[in-house]
Amino acid sequence: MAKHTAPTVVQSQIGLLDSIELYALAKELPLIEAWIGAVKLELERRLIAGEHFGYVVMRDKLAIRKWDDSIDIQEILTDYMPLEEAAPRVPLSPSKAEKILGREKFEALTQYVRKESSGQTLGFVNPGKSPFLTEN
Repeated sequence: MAKHTAPTVVQSQIGLLDSIELYALAKELPLIEAWIGAVKLELERRLIAGEHFGYVVMRDKLAIRKWDDSIDIQEILTDYMPLEEAAPRVPLSPSKAEKILGREKFEALTQYVRKESSGQTLGFVNPGKSPFLTEN
């Protein structure tokens, strides 16, 4: 028997909506997302203050492993691998270079910068523009 969780039940119900119904809901996404954010913030505030909410708890975020600052890790790593692998020389990202150089000096380097999208996401039409539906 399939396990029905809240997200799968909601997703299956949303899949039944026609384009007009889905469009009507899409207009409300910013409000829904703001409401969810506000609920999360209030839960965090109250949990930190000592209140309890059943299965909602504060927990550590995913930990990022880092080398201990008190050791010379490059020296230790080179005992196990070549220096090029242990400490590769990687140029600064364009964003970091611009922060260090300042916008004016960085302007000369913009010819060497390319922008790549990491994918697509939902966007919202400016309220002053006319929204429209398209057929698939």
